[in-house]
Amino acid sequence: VDCPTIGADKQGDLIGVWIDGRDEDRGSASAGLYAAVLPPGGKAFGKNVRVNSAKAAACACCFPSVAADDSGRLWVAFRGEQDDVREIQLFATSDRGATFKGGPVSADHWKMQGCPMAGPALAVAPDGKTVALAWRFKDKMRAALSRDGGKKFADFDLAIAQHPDYAEAW
Repeated sequence: VDCPTIGADKQGDLIGVWIDGRDEDRGSASAGLYAAVLPPGGKAFGKNVRVNSAKAAACACCFPSVAADDSGRLWVAFRGEQDDVREIQLFATSDRGATFKGGPVSADHWKMQGCPMAGPALAVAPDGKTVALAWRFKDKMRAALSRDGGKKFADFDLAIAQHPDYAEAW
């Protein structure tokens, strides 16, 4: 178990998200991403539910992000890993963590043997229509924006200066 993250929605549900290798081969650079919800007044988190599919394995060292909108939908963003390609993924649940649906946000095609150690940042507007993510891609920062509740994303590079030594490492 690694990279725990926790968030809350307007109704008082807490969602815990973590990377868990229980379903993966030993030595793999990818893992399952699991979540559990603690309802208001609850004394224990509910059932562990796998967020991602095997096609959208989670990068084993990159922290996920969580957010919620006013409808109670809980959102989870993470860096996926499939055959050493690192893509940003976004999944959501509308049934208090019983099921998650989603898929890729980016198509960076960043092939990297190892882990970038940097998951995405996530923000969701209260109405759930505007969803924004930002993440590191090689020596730059990337972002994606959706105005339709995460159905389609436009992605772009962010003009952020980085330390020269840091950029050369990538």
